[in-house]
Amino acid sequence: AWVPSSQLLASGRTRTIAWIRVAELGPYLVAAWILTERFGVIGAAFVWSAGCAVDSVLLFGVTRRLASLPWLPLTDRRLRSLAGPAALGGAAMVLAHVASGLTARLAWAGSLALAYGAAVWCLVLTSQERRGITALVGSALGGNRSAPRVGTPRVLRQRKHGRHRRGQLRR
Repeated sequence: AWVPSSQLLASGRTRTIAWIRVAELGPYLVAAWILTERFGVIGAAFVWSAGCAVDSVLLFGVTRRLASLPWLPLTDRRLRSLAGPAALGGAAMVLAHVASGLTARLAWAGSLALAYGAAVWCLVLTSQERRGITALVGSALGGNRSAPRVGTPRVLRQRKHGRHRRGQLRR
């Protein structure tokens, strides 16, 4: 529930998060007391896991409603976006049974990750998304000048006129 919590915090809705936590506290304490007493550490683990699941559902639901987000935040390529992770999971399950030994499994996992990345790049991402990722990686590596520039207007002016060096700002 980090993503919806961050969204609510960034939009200034800390009171909403607090109300959700207070509403969860009573049922959580009752369930923790009963299940821990009856099942021990397994009961406590179950209550904690159920609490995390309920917390996630509530936070995602509230965030979706407050931010007017769609139920399925998928791109225009919905089927491809859903088929990719399903194919990755299926291939990982098959390879877990086929490969024996740690080295073989690591090699298969690495090659599967590369194949998945290539498939997502070619089949799922749009050309605009690919350009954005390429520009972002290029700017992170310092070689792409077409990436969006970041900085204050003064820094941008000094960069334009060649008076700014990385890590050093002339006054």
